[in-house]
Amino acid sequence: MEKTNLHPMRSRWHLMFRAMLFLMMFGYGLSAYASNSKVSIDVDGIALENVLKSIEQQTKYRFIYSKETINVNVPVTLKVKDEALTSVLNKLLANHGISYVIDKKQIVLNSRSTKVNKKDSASKGNQTKNE
Repeated sequence: MEKTNLHPMRSRWHLMFRAMLFLMMFGYGLSAYASNSKVSIDVDGIALENVLKSIEQQTKYRFIYSKETINVNVPVTLKVKDEALTSVLNKLLANHGISYVIDKKQIVLNSRSTKVNKKDSASKGNQTKNE
């Protein structure tokens, strides 16, 4: 007797569920890795750009940003010892209107400003990063 699949949609749903579960676990693993990276910084009135370079030297991450939208010459003061990378970034960038996204070994910095110049965004198009 041949076995028939009474619910073909059920098996398709099951595969999609497993794929989503895997992706969620993988994403959690990446963020957990970023929180496990420990950083120590003790600066007072040093340019943000120098602090970012110090973080790059202490971790395997590289910063990506546009100097047109991110003022990396702004002086920052921060004192942390063996803190999680994400915690340090939150303390460092929060007061300067800068948000960040961690993607693999890259930390992408963006301005939090809500004003968008439609003319500029239309002429530049969407910017994507290539691996």
